[in-house]
Amino acid sequence: MKTFDTVAKLKLAKLKEGQFVETGGYYAKGDAGAARYLIVTPQSFDGYGDHELANGNIAVLQVGMSLNVVQFGAKDGVDNSDALRAISTRIRSYTTIDLGSIEHIISASGTPASPYGHRIFDLDGKDGIQFIGKRARVKVVDHNISSNGGLTFCYAKACNGLYATGIDFEMSFIGVHTSNTQYPFCGAFIGSDGSDAEAGGVRTQEQLNGNWKLEDCTFKLFHPWGQFAQSGSSYLGDPNNGFKIFPCFVSGAFDATDYANQCRKITFDNCTLKEGGNSYGFWTWAWNDVSMVNCTAESFVSKQSNAAGVISGRGEPMLRYHQFHCEGLTVTGNHFRAKPCDERLVAGFEGDARFVDYNTNLLGNYGHGVCTITGNTIIGGRGDAANSFDDWYINLIAYGSITVTGNTFGSTPETTNAYASIGIFWNAEAVGGQGNATLSILGNDWNATCDYMDNISIANGGSTPANRRLKSLVIEGNTSLGQLQYFNKMGVTGTAFGVQDCRIQNNNISGEFNTFFDKNSSNSRAIEVAGSETTDVLDVSRNTIRDKYYGIETNGHAGRFVADYNELIGVTTRWLGAIPVIFDRRDHAPNEAAADGSVHIRTNGIAGNSFYVRQAGAWTLMG
Repeated sequence: MKTFDTVAKLKLAKLKEGQFVETGGYYAKGDAGAARYLIVTPQSFDGYGDHELANGNIAVLQVGMSLNVVQFGAKDGVDNSDALRAISTRIRSYTTIDLGSIEHIISASGTPASPYGHRIFDLDGKDGIQFIGKRARVKVVDHNISSNGGLTFCYAKACNGLYATGIDFEMSFIGVHTSNTQYPFCGAFIGSDGSDAEAGGVRTQEQLNGNWKLEDCTFKLFHPWGQFAQSGSSYLGDPNNGFKIFPCFVSGAFDATDYANQCRKITFDNCTLKEGGNSYGFWTWAWNDVSMVNCTAESFVSKQSNAAGVISGRGEPMLRYHQFHCEGLTVTGNHFRAKPCDERLVAGFEGDARFVDYNTNLLGNYGHGVCTITGNTIIGGRGDAANSFDDWYINLIAYGSITVTGNTFGSTPETTNAYASIGIFWNAEAVGGQGNATLSILGNDWNATCDYMDNISIANGGSTPANRRLKSLVIEGNTSLGQLQYFNKMGVTGTAFGVQDCRIQNNNISGEFNTFFDKNSSNSRAIEVAGSETTDVLDVSRNTIRDKYYGIETNGHAGRFVADYNELIGVTTRWLGAIPVIFDRRDHAPNEAAADGSVHIRTNGIAGNSFYVRQAGAWTLMG
């Protein structure tokens, strides 16, 4: 078998069809581009994998299920868009693309545009695809969206099985699309199956994207205008079509109601959103079984802009999960650091910072979602005062059973440009039917630096009691050494407000280290509760509250209220607000104990109510 040192020397040869030849490298012998070719009669060729010889015959690259980018002429630090596109045309199901350890610059060169922009790898109906890098770098340098539309490294449809590892994405973009002809997507991985209505019928899971995993990849994506912008001319009714920039966005069959007809299983594992980026995080739309584990956001901030490039609203979080009729979200062992508030005064890095959004995206009630957010480290950044944005780190607008447990909250120390933040925010109203969500907030820790952060905020209301989406709330076993104003705030939201069954127990709350609202400020409050319905049950018991101005605040509660054995130490006023209609108060107040050990109980008045005291296990009616 004839052997040539390089592809250049092979192309000078005059070889007969039917024979196999080999090269020792692509540009130089031993450069990892060595390959085997079959000589055929003249036919179309791409000039990257296949080559025309001196006599017009074609040397056709012989490839198996693994495609080596160097065999297609990819070089370190140059624009490899055309070479990578040549590889894309060779991909079959269960193909591995070996990206090596080189830097691949990509651009709109040689790539056909769709309404969503240019794509380097375009996968349709290809299953089991792997992108393997050995710290390969994919780079975009100031891609101009105004003149070229979007640019995506990989776009996939009906791709059941996609794996990427060992790739570092560094991408910068400028410009904005201004007409209604496109919706420019930019970034690393996009998966879109569209609705069943668009596809012309219900599809099975095998006909959709699914079983994706991004592992050990890094993303630093930047546009001076932020994550996304408006165009001034809507695309299919959506005004946010100036551009959108993603590490990964997957959109499933959002009108499918059965598990068998939905996308399932995507995992983000040990991936990093690098400091210096300002793109979206990971966004999943109508997928089951979504996991983000052991991922890092080094300095996260987000914003959106209008068509003139002026900041116009909040951006989106590190992980944005749109539930629809799907279920199963696990967020475990991640490290999130918000960009410090003083650094948000720098152009391009304005805005808010969020860790996770869990959003139903349905108008009606749907209660089958299951979500666990556990064991994460969340370092807040205190908002952006210049733009009046507070940060919401865990933002819940969903249905189903949700557990938030064992997370640790802290904050960067800067106060310049500081505004406010919320650790866990329930922000939801059901529309029609019976709300049936449950939320358990267990064993979380807010350290002393969280003095610009309301730890927990519950806004649960609706036009009727049934419309209140959250039906059961448990806040138990948490520790807080830092709060802006509240450990837990439950405000008046809607005509019917509050939670049907609520238990706030065994929490340790201290305002000792608070600086913005210290214990001498009347804005220093530990627990606020509210409820409009007589059938609601609220139990605030066995909590320890130290160094707050107000201990427990009632913002109107019509149901049964139990307050049992709370320890209030260094609290100026134990209660704020009217005593509830049905009220059992048996709090231990150490500074009111008599010499004989008896406990004096102070109330704000019990007129019209029954007041019992338990002695030796029996209840005695006192008034």
